[in-house]
Amino acid sequence: MLRLFFCVLMMSSCHHKTGKIVSFDFENSDINTIASDWSAHFYGEGATNWNVISDNGNNVFAQLQNINPDNHFNIAVYDKLEVTDMELSVKMCATKGIFDQGGGIVWRYKNESNHYILRANPLENDLVLFKMENGERIDLPLVNIGRTYGVEVDYTGADWHTIGVKVEGNLFTAFFDGREMFKVQDSSFTDPGKIGLWTKSDACTYFDDLKIIPIN
Repeated sequence: MLRLFFCVLMMSSCHHKTGKIVSFDFENSDINTIASDWSAHFYGEGATNWNVISDNGNNVFAQLQNINPDNHFNIAVYDKLEVTDMELSVKMCATKGIFDQGGGIVWRYKNESNHYILRANPLENDLVLFKMENGERIDLPLVNIGRTYGVEVDYTGADWHTIGVKVEGNLFTAFFDGREMFKVQDSSFTDPGKIGLWTKSDACTYFDDLKIIPIN
């Protein structure tokens, strides 16, 4: 039976209470199968292919489907947790993609058509926060700045990078490699939802060391 690394620790903060860390490194997962308690989804035409694979001896969770149209979105969702506020981060490495590369994290996921996304793309060298609402992906304006289609980042696709978001009510703070990049406010989805991983079109991307820290 597929086993997924699951680590639970109690955390505290001087600014807010945090819950138990849920983390995944996929080292105890079976190769060439989807991670246990995760499910694969997509929006648009095409197919998706999420599997745990070995990357030079290190297990990673990867989206491997490399033939999809531009309006296709791949999503892998962790089905055992629904949360409203959290700190969420993942390491990722863009490996292939002609039309698109990179990927991101998903939170307050209801279905393929309704959720939030933070994604980084080495073809564009940017970090953008979107909402997917009723099947329409919309980039959200930055606090005190406005709609800019996110921000530029120094992103080398062949390397591993960490993206993260702190979710508190309608305020989302985006991070890239541990550095705060911008804030967004949006109240489209306020109920608890699942978290997930995301790629677009033909992007093949490796993910590792996913951490979810619920905020009480």
